Amino acid sequence: FDECSALIEKVLAQDAGHFEAQLLQSRLKLSQGQTAEAIKELDRLSTKYPRVARVHHLEAVAHVQNNDAVKAVTSLNQALVLDPTLTDASLLLAELNIRKGDTASAITALTQLVKQMPGLKRAQYLLAAAYAARGTLDEAAGVYRTVLTLDPRDGQAAFQLGLVFLQQKKPKEARTALNKALELRPDHFPSVSLLLELDLAEKDFQAALQRVQAQIAKRPQSPGPQYLLAKVYLGQGQPEQAEAALLRTIELEPDYQPAYSALARLYVASNKYEQALEKLGKLLTRTPKDSSSLFLAGMIYEKKRDFAKAAETYEKLLALRPRFGLAMNNLAYLCAEHLGQVDKAHDLARKARELNPNDPFTADTLGWVLYKRADYTRALSLFEEAAEKLAAEPDVFFHLGMAHYALGEE
Repeated sequence: FDECSALIEKVLAQDAGHFEAQLLQSRLKLSQGQTAEAIKELDRLSTKYPRVARVHHLEAVAHVQNNDAVKAVTSLNQALVLDPTLTDASLLLAELNIRKGDTASAITALTQLVKQMPGLKRAQYLLAAAYAARGTLDEAAGVYRTVLTLDPRDGQAAFQLGLVFLQQKKPKEARTALNKALELRPDHFPSVSLLLELDLAEKDFQAALQRVQAQIAKRPQSPGPQYLLAKVYLGQGQPEQAEAALLRTIELEPDYQPAYSALARLYVASNKYEQALEKLGKLLTRTPKDSSSLFLAGMIYEKKRDFAKAAETYEKLLALRPRFGLAMNNLAYLCAEHLGQVDKAHDLARKARELNPNDPFTADTLGWVLYKRADYTRALSLFEEAAEKLAAEPDVFFHLGMAHYALGEE
């Protein structure tokens, strides 16, 4: 970014009104997260160059980054009036229409775009998403099949097709599609995870165990396969082996939240949480700054429904590690759902999201806080992101359903 900025400054030093340099400077600010400054600059450019579609499109991108969908749509419509062939603007407008539930407009625009540019994958993916959002899953599956016909090596399309089949309660077809996805992308962990869920649902524990052991052999230092191994042991009714696998998961990746959640559930289900808290208390006496132990203690207090003690534990952890995103995210959810502190929850959830912008759990938590604040459109977008990545988490789909309900999309 510094090098890019220096080059732009060289251009502007020679020609202060250089259009491309000014536009690139706005893009740079957006990339650096300086959204307000970028919007101010783009507003100036759109006034100076009202007939340039690219300026209005970039302005829309900035408004999206600023979570202002209304202004973004206005800018995109301006851009497309000036240049109807501006593909990126058409795609972004369709995406925003899907988010706000206007799937009909999105499908009309995307169908036309796909006819004109059948190889444009992003248009195909958005069209499938629009059909899925409308509830016409056969059409969504048809789009993903078309993508695979055009590009048989597209592992993401195979994975998405598997997800659609799972939504349709077609496990056999889902397994075929997910196996295809895994064949094309051997290290695609979500495919492995969903195939394992299918194995466990069919109580084929031998196949599940073989699947996980193959992943562990490939990636012995990765936490994901160890977490799946714990799921297999839990499915077989072997809690001690499951506990060992979960502890190994945390050892490999101290920030792996699903392992903490599963371990806390395991202790509560076996009525061992007092025993676990006693064990953690002794450990924290020796090493009071052990963030993993503090985090697990907080989760166990949550499972015990001692929400005040859980919040106190997370606060203590954040005093030691102010950038511990998992604790911040959990505390945000507690404040919103159980402690009646929605404003505090909003601040915490936003910070957790900034620390882990690609984490689906932070998307779900921030979405639920926004839902509590009646900001249903923004909440829906976050829930959709979380649901795509957390296909086996029922709470996420409950939140997604509530957002659709709040928006009148019964």
